[in-house]
Amino acid sequence: MPKSLCKGCDQMFTSLSAFDLHRTGKFEHKKRRCLTEKEMLEKGMVQNEKGWWMRSAFDVEIPWSVSHQELEVVV
Repeated sequence: MPKSLCKGCDQMFTSLSAFDLHRTGKFEHKKRRCLTEKEMLEKGMVQNEKGWWMRSAFDVEIPWSVSHQELEVVV
């Protein structure tokens, strides 16, 4: 299973998209930060049996902006 460790908050994430979802703020020098546990829970994130943070299995939102035309469905 792929995983991402955040050196800022020392939390483990099950995917890069879960890691990206836990970061907030502008992309300027020292303007971004990690979400608190409460903020991650409010976004619908959950922890698996290992304690690693993950996006909700029911969450279809992509953490970065992509138009529906850009999404490609692979069957």
